[in-house]
Amino acid sequence: MFGLFKMGRQVRRIIVLAIICIAHLTISAYNIDENFNLSSFMKRIYNNENGLPQNTIESLLQTKDGFMWIGTQNGLVRFDGINFKTFNNTNTPAFKSNSVRTVIEDSRKRILIGTVSGLVIKENNNFRAYGYEDGLSNEVITCLQED
Repeated sequence: MFGLFKMGRQVRRIIVLAIICIAHLTISAYNIDENFNLSSFMKRIYNNENGLPQNTIESLLQTKDGFMWIGTQNGLVRFDGINFKTFNNTNTPAFKSNSVRTVIEDSRKRILIGTVSGLVIKENNNFRAYGYEDGLSNEVITCLQED
């Protein structure tokens, strides 16, 4: 206790402020509603029965425009909060494989999609595939990062 008087004025202020903060947090903790339940928040589970083409999610991205992009073993899925739109080799020729391993958005707002058969880049509404012939040393893309 006597050491407190030997400390500088600034240090004493910090200690007093810390004690006040701890006291406030302790008092606030006692005021939490004991009937509060996290299950009161709305939740939805999405799977292949209500929109996803497949239940295994390999990658997840929310782009700046608000869409959720979901990489699955059966293609890339765009989710707007209500509807799912699947892009795979049945409706998008750039996909040589449906197995999407990773998805990112770059600084130019393009979506880069890593698959087990190369890279696919979505720019505006166009998809373009990149593979060995474009200089990739390996077509299995499991991770992407912009430098």
